[in-house]
Amino acid sequence: MGMPPVNPTPFVVLFPGRTGSSWLISCLDSHPAIEAEGERLVRRSPRSQRGWIERFYGRRRRGGVLARGFKTKLKDVWDLDAFRHLLQERGVRVVVLDRRNTIKLAVSTINARRLHERTGRWNRSRDTAALPPFELEPADLERELDECRELRERLAAFADTLELPRLALCYEDLLTDPEGRLAEIMAFLDVPPAPLASEVVKNTDDDLSRVLANHDALREHFAGGPHGAMFDRAG
Repeated sequence: MGMPPVNPTPFVVLFPGRTGSSWLISCLDSHPAIEAEGERLVRRSPRSQRGWIERFYGRRRRGGVLARGFKTKLKDVWDLDAFRHLLQERGVRVVVLDRRNTIKLAVSTINARRLHERTGRWNRSRDTAALPPFELEPADLERELDECRELRERLAAFADTLELPRLALCYEDLLTDPEGRLAEIMAFLDVPPAPLASEVVKNTDDDLSRVLANHDALREHFAGGPHGAMFDRAG
């Protein structure tokens, strides 16, 4: 008599936004042994969120799937205590994404809103043209920096409360060494190595002078502060 089927390894990708999560999920979903979903908790009630998560993780293994997971921002989770308990109860492996360059994180967040306003989508695909440069007021960028900092700090604090296997990945490392970081996450999920590919492409150019029409003025405004050098730093 054969062994009874077991559930695939559960995982979740937690992120504050504009940290490569869509690219990563698309890559993981291209693996023949990984089932990776996007942000399925958005605009669901607390009861609906819990029900979806339990059904998703509760599916039996099929079609050679060895790992199954989804991604979410904490701001879309209604009850963080219940979410924490559910993750711990199922022994979910946690991938936490972050981005060191907070200037580029903030600009990318604003640029993503521009893309959504024009196309209804938050990420570019290969057949979507890049947006033209735009002007950004220093006060608007400072406000976005504050919001990004709060989201990152909240995520880090929540992740620290989880007594679960955790893998921390930075956007900059995904950008400079995608193959190495993808190999790292495949090992973390206990799936065999495989070539991975994503349909998602970078929305905001890494060279901010091609994105911000008033790049030099903004760089001068922030010069001497903690964010000054980030205008020209890779990532």
